[in-house]
Amino acid sequence: MTDAGALPLALSDLVADLCGAGLLAGAITAGQAFGGDLEAVGVPSALVLAATVAARRCPWSSAPDLAWSAPATVLGTSASTS
Repeated sequence: MTDAGALPLALSDLVADLCGAGLLAGAITAGQAFGGDLEAVGVPSALVLAATVAARRCPWSSAPDLAWSAPATVLGTSASTS
């Protein structure tokens, strides 16, 4: 879920319905949205996080093996590095 609505994930009926139907294994919230199984600083880092999770769960995936706690990158960071 992106931060466009800054919505707590628990309030999303769509996510609840998809999880209930077995069509969604988890959710990543980004930016001002919160409450996901995983949380990211912004949409670019959320996409990297999703690719990383997919690569670890699907060994045949060609996604890069990224570290879970990577240092600050061009995708952003949630803490000051100075």
